Amino acid sequence: MKVFSPGEFVGRFGESFNSIETSQIQAVHSHVFPFFIEWCRNARKKQGTRWIHTHHNWYYPEFGKNGIEEWQAQFNNAFLMAATEADVCLCVSRGQQKFLLREFGIKTYHLPNGVDLEACRRGCAESWRELTGIQPGFILFVGRNDPVKDPEFFVQLAQLMPDHRFVIAGQGISHSVIEEEWKLKVPGNLEVLGQLSHIEVQHAIAACSVLVLCSRREGLPTLVMEGIVAGKPVVVPDEEGCMEVIGNGQYGFIYRAKDYQDCIRQVELATQDRKISASAKTYASKTYNWPSILEKLDHLYLGGSPVPVVD
Repeated sequence: MKVFSPGEFVGRFGESFNSIETSQIQAVHSHVFPFFIEWCRNARKKQGTRWIHTHHNWYYPEFGKNGIEEWQAQFNNAFLMAATEADVCLCVSRGQQKFLLREFGIKTYHLPNGVDLEACRRGCAESWRELTGIQPGFILFVGRNDPVKDPEFFVQLAQLMPDHRFVIAGQGISHSVIEEEWKLKVPGNLEVLGQLSHIEVQHAIAACSVLVLCSRREGLPTLVMEGIVAGKPVVVPDEEGCMEVIGNGQYGFIYRAKDYQDCIRQVELATQDRKISASAKTYASKTYNWPSILEKLDHLYLGGSPVPVVD
């Protein structure tokens, strides 16, 4: 899956993949890819295998450059089928849980994403400095060149805060993309990097002073979890999934989406913060650690009852 796109994977290996014997498998667990959702569906239909599905986030028009794209609509159809037919449908966020209930009358169960606490703790500011030559103490964005992540907002934020240092990193992000595709000038206080490995992201988080998200939509953003586990102040838009991770403002700073001045105010507050990020670290380490979440998944795989449905 690291080599092939979903379409290439199905084209090359679909027949062999779908012929895998499932009679000895106790449970299957699907997530995003429609071909795997269909495979899990077939396992349940043919063998009675227990099917768990996790719904992460619906594809909204904001996910496409000109509205929702055809492949995104196809993924949504697969999500809807899985949520309807799986033995247990989990939602990583309360917002998505309410969305499926409100829009489609589908009752689901809540189980958030988790993070690898030890991997987060391996983040090292000195390793970041040695790796990149960039001194710690910057405002950080990690994402990708994607409308829903809105990295352009971050570049414009850097332009408006010339007295602060900024770093932007992620897949498909470069000087040429910023200047030629986004039609923005790269300010002198902004370092532009490409895609980082997971450990490099952890080093970047360890070295930053504030972590900023600019997303228009999120399910439950893992990056925010990693930021607060590392004890860093995080600044997020008033988007449902982002706000949920930080306890609706109890463990981070919220700005009005697309409001530069409000974002600037929250970033300034975050740079002075010590108390909120310290309590957030304790909260996140308890709430989003993988071992406790995996215990709940094992319970489901063995046929146990899930947590209560949202009201």
